[in-house]
Amino acid sequence: MKMTMWIMFFIGVTEMVANLFFLFNITKGKGLKAAKKFHGDFPAYATDKAWILKILVSLVLGLIAIAAAFSIYFNTNSKMLLSALFVGGLFSLCSVQAILYGKKYIPARISIVVAVTLILLVFLKL
Repeated sequence: MKMTMWIMFFIGVTEMVANLFFLFNITKGKGLKAAKKFHGDFPAYATDKAWILKILVSLVLGLIAIAAAFSIYFNTNSKMLLSALFVGGLFSLCSVQAILYGKKYIPARISIVVAVTLILLVFLKL
């Protein structure tokens, strides 16, 4: 599970830093321009409410990913639960994106491949 640990840690840190930056921009009155420019798996034409929800969900998933990575590192009993919670949440988010935006926006469809790959890593304990 060491490979899974490092991948989840990298994803978690990336999600946390990026989404905290986007939230910081929103609170400073700069809006969603930076998020719409740099968030590759979500289309810019989505509504502002959808964008804010995506940012908040991604922030929570990033936190869960970091917690899962540390639970794997310290070999705690919760490592499979946290890992499953992360990949389940990620798969749900990617599925909703693909259903809502996948016809017009290819990266929304491709994100499911990433989620399924992480599901395989977790359940095969790689």
